[in-house]
Amino acid sequence: MKRILPFAISCLLVTMACQKIIEIDLPQHGQKPVVNCLFTNSEPFKVHLSLTKTADAMSYPLINDAEVSIFSDGHLLAVLPSKGEGTYFDSNVYPEENHSYSLQTSIPGYDQIIVEDFLPAFGIRVIDNDFKKNAGTDDAGFNYSELKVKMEDIDPQSNFYGIAVLCEQNNGEFYPIEITSNDPKIRGEMIVEDYPKILVFRDDLFNGSGTLISVKFSDDSATRFRLYTFSEAAFEYIKTLTIHNYTKDYDFWEVYEPIAVYSNIENGHGIFAGYSSRDYEIKMGTAEINIP
Repeated sequence: MKRILPFAISCLLVTMACQKIIEIDLPQHGQKPVVNCLFTNSEPFKVHLSLTKTADAMSYPLINDAEVSIFSDGHLLAVLPSKGEGTYFDSNVYPEENHSYSLQTSIPGYDQIIVEDFLPAFGIRVIDNDFKKNAGTDDAGFNYSELKVKMEDIDPQSNFYGIAVLCEQNNGEFYPIEITSNDPKIRGEMIVEDYPKILVFRDDLFNGSGTLISVKFSDDSATRFRLYTFSEAAFEYIKTLTIHNYTKDYDFWEVYEPIAVYSNIENGHGIFAGYSSRDYEIKMGTAEINIP
């Protein structure tokens, strides 16, 4: 034992003496601007600017010294002032349906960002709706409520739609709840297992005609539903953001691959896109509604 201990110590010293610190030169990925603005005719333009995070950062750096301009059909509409916290808006500047808008953003030290999109007119006529509490039981044995909406596509062009179900808060404001659907028009576009708060669909199967959309949810206190008409950019953003949120955490048993969120921002990330929406009162009833 006395002979083994000195030998072990000498081996440890030799090992320590042979250690060498190797510096690894990892590639540096520069920060890029992140631009976010989903605009609609019921709210003024509001643009949020930040930078992508560095590997050691705890939060996204906000940009408060940019020049942000909105153009309408090629003409300057407004220069949006900074309101702090990376936000730029003018409470008097509202977009209008059926108009195109471009955003020009100049951020010190970065290439200018120019992006364009339009605010589509609302393309749906709601014919009827029906809401049933305890409409059925899901695979886990829980009761669900069901909302059926009979609607007509009134725009002959290709359109991009969405639906949300709303509950009322004590202060009178409404908030979207988690919903799902077995409708092939919806399941063909997105993953619904995670119960997102908005479902999207196209009019490919009912362009210029009527259809029936059915959604399911567990909250039976819903009082309204909201329908959206998206620009194609807004549609792709909402769709891919929903799928990304579901697939971003790796799960060995899942068959879904993580995907990137759609962006129409060159020289950066984010979205600048338009949508229109309408809210409708939910009707309580038991009568079936069908498409003739």
